[in-house]
Amino acid sequence: MLSPCREPTRDRVECMLLVLLAQLAVAAPVPTLQLVESWPAETSLDQPDIRDAHETWREMIRGAKESIEIAQFYLSPDPDAEDRMDGILVAIEAAALRGVQVKILADAKFAKTYPDDLARFEKMSGVEVRRYDMKPITGGVMHAKYFIVDAKIAYLGSQNFDWRSLEHIQELGVRFTGPSSVAALRAVFAQDWALAASAVKIEPTAVVAEPMSWRREEVTVRFVASPKELVAPSTWDLPYILGAINDAKATVRVQLLGYAVVGYDKSEWRDIDDALRAAGARGVKVQLLVSNWQKAAKKQQVVKDLTAADGVEVRFANIPEHSTGWQHFSRTIHSKYMVVDGAWSWVGTSNWSKDYFHSSRNVGLIVEGAPFASRLDQLHTSLWDSDYAEPVDAEKSYMSPFEVRKASTQDDSPPK
Repeated sequence: MLSPCREPTRDRVECMLLVLLAQLAVAAPVPTLQLVESWPAETSLDQPDIRDAHETWREMIRGAKESIEIAQFYLSPDPDAEDRMDGILVAIEAAALRGVQVKILADAKFAKTYPDDLARFEKMSGVEVRRYDMKPITGGVMHAKYFIVDAKIAYLGSQNFDWRSLEHIQELGVRFTGPSSVAALRAVFAQDWALAASAVKIEPTAVVAEPMSWRREEVTVRFVASPKELVAPSTWDLPYILGAINDAKATVRVQLLGYAVVGYDKSEWRDIDDALRAAGARGVKVQLLVSNWQKAAKKQQVVKDLTAADGVEVRFANIPEHSTGWQHFSRTIHSKYMVVDGAWSWVGTSNWSKDYFHSSRNVGLIVEGAPFASRLDQLHTSLWDSDYAEPVDAEKSYMSPFEVRKASTQDDSPPK
């Protein structure tokens, strides 16, 4: 094939422009979006075409040249054995030793529960650690889970920096390189980093959607976040989630750790619950997957009530105990995502109750495009139709794994 400048119908200016555009295309790769998972060992929940989080995280951190900005609910490797989370923390230490500037932001309340590894990093040159107390600011906690490498590549998702998240819990996140979305996430980090040190707020900036490549198919991605008080109106996630449910024509598929209509402040909040019920009433097939932690005596009634609504079905996900025995806060599903009509999707860090959207820091991505949404639909269906899923029976009385264990062993020791 002739090059543009050799084709006889091209004039000199046109062919030079074509060459320049071709060079720019080579120099500026299309931003990408990737799904990343964790899956409980000794289950069949692994998705072979989706990369594991511990591999993706380690690769990102080892590739860092200038900076790593980390925001996590807490940090917790296995206290009894070397594990995947240990490998991540060692990779962060190695990055700092080779001159990468590392910042770690953790929730102040959980820092008291898991203090050791924050203290470990505070002793290192090139690493800054801040504990973020959101309670006096918005009344919530720093619940987001994400990190950014060299201001160019970011990861956000349901995984805490917890060894159980990488080995014993079903989780989902996204790695992305879209410059607008990465910059928006960095702006959230900068705001919270400043708030962790003082009461000075940084004015939030609006975020625009941008194209990214999902397995060579173009999708449109928008960064979203909460709480409402600390984001621009166009960035707040809740209106997008409600809008998508309200516009649904055929299906709404959701997976969460927990679901509630009464907040930690005991106030009732039914924005999402009303939207799901209305969708089901107009003929939309609504499927909600929640952890069997929702079987707790104080939590089960809300999903019993919801599954009794027209067009709505709720199922618990039961992950069997590992062969090594009981572990607190483990063997569960923890992913947070929604797919609407096989074309619109949200992946984030929020469970669904008032606090996550109005008080606590959370982040997420909205992805418009059937190629990405169809893969999330498949992921949801694979668990929904599996032996791990149990339809909620409004007439049945349930017990959560914690309640079962306490009843059988009288174990009321604090979580490990």
